Amino acid sequence: MLKYLIVLDIFFFYFMEDYKNLIDELFLQFRRAYFTSPEINYSDFIQGEMKILNYLYLNNSPVLPGKLCDDLYMTSARMSAALKSLKTKGYIERSVSKNDKRKIPVILTESGRSYFAEKRTKVINAYSEMFMKLGEDDTKEVIRIIKRLNDLADNTESEME
Repeated sequence: MLKYLIVLDIFFFYFMEDYKNLIDELFLQFRRAYFTSPEINYSDFIQGEMKILNYLYLNNSPVLPGKLCDDLYMTSARMSAALKSLKTKGYIERSVSKNDKRKIPVILTESGRSYFAEKRTKVINAYSEMFMKLGEDDTKEVIRIIKRLNDLADNTESEME
């Protein structure tokens, strides 16, 4: 039995070492994608103010800051600072709810909508070009794998709760 456990331990060590190299390569590729040209840098859309604008653009209705925090995995302090900045830029409006004076929903202004739409169009055009070069089958495979990784991450997250 001890011999079996030692063999398993050795197998696991080498198995994990192979994955460590793959993980290093994955991180290298993520880093390359993150520091790519602004036209194709999607990272702005998944963090900070652009993440909020993206959510509001797609949601297209007033949203409470607490829901934004929950849905976007942001702290209330970070959300508050970002909303203040977006309001100063004229991209969002906040007004007291008619039904409940304690609630102050956030909505995208026309200026915010057009700013975001312009940014989004540039990214979509750049990715469309890349996907045409990649081909339909490979593009679908990339999307399938990313979806699978997200599903696995969601499952891991729920198991940890």
